Amino acid sequence: MIEATDFLILSLDLIDSDSPNESKYRTAISRSYYAIYHMMAREYAVAKGLEVEDSVISSHQRFIKELKDDSDAKIKTLGNQLFQLKQAREDADYKLKLDINKSKAKMNYTYAERMQKTINSVFSV
Repeated sequence: MIEATDFLILSLDLIDSDSPNESKYRTAISRSYYAIYHMMAREYAVAKGLEVEDSVISSHQRFIKELKDDSDAKIKTLGNQLFQLKQAREDADYKLKLDINKSKAKMNYTYAERMQKTINSVFSV
């Protein structure tokens, strides 16, 4: 079974590949977003007594809104950060004329890695 952290590992592998190319960088950005999305969804669901498959969590846009509207300032911040990762993922997946290079992919990965640490801290993982 795959874990959310496996997506972050894959992201870094794609960024540091011996045969770099833009499609790998784009995929790395996407995997970084999904790693954090799944981590956040799991921990938030547990904290709120929800099922991960709950409709508020299974809809990315609704889930991010739920986080941004949370009464806890740290969870609000995570919601805003997840929104930024989602925007980067959408750029990587849909804006094919946009130049996505190793630097952008690495910056996104580093951002996701910092978010992982924050999630672990906020939810005492």
